[in-house]
Amino acid sequence: MKNWTVISQPIKQGAKGLACYLNYLINAEHKNHKNKTKIIPIFGVMGKLYKRIIYSVAERDLERSKKRKGGRSISSYAQSYVFTLPEGLPKHPSYSDWKYISVELLKTIQAFTGVSSDELKKNIFINIHDQKNPHLNLVVSKVMAKSVKTELQKKSIVTALKKTFNFAVMQTIELSPDDYKPQKKRSKRYNEYQYQQKKLTESCDDFLVKKLASSLPQNNNVQQNIGGKCE
Repeated sequence: MKNWTVISQPIKQGAKGLACYLNYLINAEHKNHKNKTKIIPIFGVMGKLYKRIIYSVAERDLERSKKRKGGRSISSYAQSYVFTLPEGLPKHPSYSDWKYISVELLKTIQAFTGVSSDELKKNIFINIHDQKNPHLNLVVSKVMAKSVKTELQKKSIVTALKKTFNFAVMQTIELSPDDYKPQKKRSKRYNEYQYQQKKLTESCDDFLVKKLASSLPQNNNVQQNIGGKCE
């Protein structure tokens, strides 16, 4: 392997898709997680991030309207990154290791987007799915400092994040991709993640949209659902 696996995907379907995906990340009872995944919060309050993203998109649209700029609002409000280690490693990163890895990844994202550290911290959510193939989930708003950060979807940032992830894993558990021999070949790298995310966003129905405003969490509990159900 040249790099550990990094998957970058836009979270589609606006507010509905964002709510569905964030709920999925913390849902220990989901069929993909139950009895096989330990969900560990690292950074960010899910409900606060959701409200901030929705507000930022609305604020941007208002500013564009005042300036008489045309065009439709963005349909993808946030970008998802999944940083995955394969099965069969001699050890998994500890909680402190994942925190170190997270900080290094955020430094790279900050360098590409040009936002301040404080601005970036207000616009992210990170947790760990600790299972046979442990992975770090990172969600970042596409609208920061009143502008759309198109850099988040470019190949160049994914390449840089792969190098950062390689380095951070080496610094923590002292393993590089060269140390790993795959147990089995895959026709497409981690293709099941892309399939699962597609299924998640497609499964959120109109009922979820109607419930969003009344179902937003009123406290700082990271593990509280936004509302609605994702199959």
